[in-house]
Amino acid sequence: MLFIGKAQEKYSAFPMIKKISGHTGKPYPWLMRSSVMCNQYYFYLLDEDFGPMFIKFGSYFPYTARVCINGHEYVKCQLRKEGIPFKALDNGVLSRENPERAQQILNEFDESKIEAVVAKWLARLPDPFMPEDHAAGFNYRLSILQAEFARTQVFDRPLSG
Repeated sequence: MLFIGKAQEKYSAFPMIKKISGHTGKPYPWLMRSSVMCNQYYFYLLDEDFGPMFIKFGSYFPYTARVCINGHEYVKCQLRKEGIPFKALDNGVLSRENPERAQQILNEFDESKIEAVVAKWLARLPDPFMPEDHAAGFNYRLSILQAEFARTQVFDRPLSG
């Protein structure tokens, strides 16, 4: 764990409001989606397999968690672990001694590796759900909110596209 941060941000949530029944005239609770300002907790991590990453937790129902990882950092970590020399870019790899192995590492980078690193860190970080909540089925499920795909190209002179 490198750093823990807290920020108040706009958040899509389900606050409860009171409605009045047209049939009975009695109030009843109603959940509606709206934007609220709530605390977000950031956990900046340095993982041995994925390198720098962060997990952000919302402090308001539905208590979402967002995970930010970088595939370039993943391949750099794997090359380092295997002792394969490479020249790193800020967000990529410029050159490497064994390009076939680097490509194989990237080909093996899949959802099971992402699920494993997320499960590892969620087990270590604070959890808004109680054990009985988990037993009732309230657990995090992974989905892709944003994916960026890049083809790093390096030129020997300035070019524009």
